[in-house]
Amino acid sequence: WDNSNASWVKDHLAVFDSSEKKALINYFLDLFQTEVEPHLSTLRKSINYNDANDYNVLVNNDLANPQISGVIDFGDIVYTTTINEVAIAAAYALMGKEAPLDAACSIIQGFNSIFPITEKECQVIFPLIAARLMISVTVSAINQQANPDNRYLQISAKPVWTLLEKRQPFV
Repeated sequence: WDNSNASWVKDHLAVFDSSEKKALINYFLDLFQTEVEPHLSTLRKSINYNDANDYNVLVNNDLANPQISGVIDFGDIVYTTTINEVAIAAAYALMGKEAPLDAACSIIQGFNSIFPITEKECQVIFPLIAARLMISVTVSAINQQANPDNRYLQISAKPVWTLLEKRQPFV
């Protein structure tokens, strides 16, 4: 699940049932390999939660003033490129949005207001968002083959493919 190691999906292209899906994965693999990999050694590193998504966020019951009260599922914590944390949160926040770029900007701006993002990190954020989406559908397809009756394993596959099909910074 580490975005910085996204190239592993290349070895699993056979899990996709269509040439269109394989072409999308190859497109984003190429983007990752050309725009991210050459810079990985220069990007800041930290311990990342690595799983910020709507299924892992706890919110209080106050409908008039909802507040995040915590997060769960710490099994994906990893030492990796710091900007991956933002990319992962953004990747999940973009799904199903009419204006996904607006959602990404809100997350990036919020993170930047607390922990300033470097110029180099700004340059790699889009391919790292795409890397998380690419990893997500690959893991989903692998797990689906192993557990075809488990619907939860496919919960985000359709919205991820919808985003990847745009091939642009999700506009």
